Amino acid sequence: MPDPRPQLSIVGAHELTAAPGWQIERIAGPSNLFGANGIQFGPDGRLYVAQAFGAQISAIDIGTGQIEHVLSGGPIVAPDDLDFALDGTAFITDVATATTWSWRPGEEPVAHAVNQPANNGVTTTPNGRLFIDEFRPGGRLLEGPREPGQESRVILEGLDGPNALDLGSDGRLYFPQVFAGEVWSLDPDSGVTQRVAAGLGSPTAVKVGQDDKLVVSLSAEGVIAQIDPRSGAISTLAEVPTGIDNIALDADGGLYVSHYVDGRVARVPVGAGASTQEPRILNPAGFVGPFDVAERPGGTLIVADGLSLAYVEGQIVSRVAQLLTADSPGLISTVHVAPDGRTFVAGRNAVWQYTPAGPRQIRDDFQAATGLALDGDDTLLLADHEAGVVYRLHPESGDRGDLTRDVQHPTRLAVASDGTVYISDDQAGRVYAQRDGVTSEIDAALEKPQGIVADEERVFVVDAGSQELVAIARQSGQREVIAAGLPVGVPAGSTRFVSAAGLTRTTDGSLIIAADGDGSLLRLKPV
Repeated sequence: MPDPRPQLSIVGAHELTAAPGWQIERIAGPSNLFGANGIQFGPDGRLYVAQAFGAQISAIDIGTGQIEHVLSGGPIVAPDDLDFALDGTAFITDVATATTWSWRPGEEPVAHAVNQPANNGVTTTPNGRLFIDEFRPGGRLLEGPREPGQESRVILEGLDGPNALDLGSDGRLYFPQVFAGEVWSLDPDSGVTQRVAAGLGSPTAVKVGQDDKLVVSLSAEGVIAQIDPRSGAISTLAEVPTGIDNIALDADGGLYVSHYVDGRVARVPVGAGASTQEPRILNPAGFVGPFDVAERPGGTLIVADGLSLAYVEGQIVSRVAQLLTADSPGLISTVHVAPDGRTFVAGRNAVWQYTPAGPRQIRDDFQAATGLALDGDDTLLLADHEAGVVYRLHPESGDRGDLTRDVQHPTRLAVASDGTVYISDDQAGRVYAQRDGVTSEIDAALEKPQGIVADEERVFVVDAGSQELVAIARQSGQREVIAAGLPVGVPAGSTRFVSAAGLTRTTDGSLIIAADGDGSLLRLKPV
């Protein structure tokens, strides 16, 4: 097949090339960090940032603002929190592998403690003890082993979403229970607990600050609170955007805040005159993915961005459906908008209809929902990547049947105006057409086809392996590369929690690519 690769201009940090008749531009991004989760100062004075969706840890030089990606690839899939022992060893929780790793710069990570589902918060003590908790309903608080491979000691069970924790000068551990909206303390030797505060808006992290007062991030409220553990008195230190993940304190008591929802990291002013000062942005807000994109009636784009939905209108990005808020369905990896504006989202095992009043779950018994579409009969189509099935779902009742079981790893879906359903398979490197009960292969020579749309004559596919956007003629099967050098897919040797490039076609005929490789939205416009 012909494979033209005409050169165009360099846009941003990537050499984006487009075929004649197309113009390419970046309309949002890129991201420096793929979300910002646990943060902690390292022995070199830099601020280290764990990124569960980026499969990496980065270090920010507070003086210069320079960001270095210090750990990526290898066995760590979804680093969520980290802390440094006195000897410089970092302990890193990995929510994807249920493993806590030990790591020293320049060396390979070592599996230190295993079988810790949803392990999240981690802290070390001056005398070499290691504490870890599990961010889930019924989660545990554990004392990790002294040596890799030894068993952890269970201190508490049945917790309601414990997260980032810290040790006080009184020898007690202070930790949040996020879903309960509470902060607790624990004597790790006796196991005696005490509730410190209640009625909080999704407290995601607790750090012990000056005068042994607790600094607590209230994610759903966008507040950094100070709590006196002796009296229970609560005051506001700072107000920041919602979606807070974690906090760090420097040696002078300076406050640093990370945001899981968009990767924002900032030094936030506190104390006298703080209300008149602006935060110092160390990393600006960006996309965690993005993993998929669709157009809403009126032209606004909606982006599936992992732990939130993002509306993009011009240069303005606004967030809804953030994790830990009332309108959040959970993990969001794909989105589809009906012509009448109904919005459907899916991720992991479930699919919902999203409304600002809250998500309505349609069904939750899938293995890995990765693609959505609506056919001409207003039936919802869902690709289950692990089950190897494209399902037909009633969008109200959730009743389902099979569209096809002839695609091993259905990834993304598109429905043409004549009713033909096109299906990408990013494991087999194939694209299929399904019509009148027959599933047929239309291209078997792609590397990792993901995002897919169709017009009257062509099927457009984002190939995350070759980093190209290809157009396949629906009648002849002839393939043309219309864009190359796309920042999609993950680096060689790296495994990410979610990896998916999305594609949609807007009413003006443009193609919008959700480029998960560098956190961009790209527009290809016919000219």
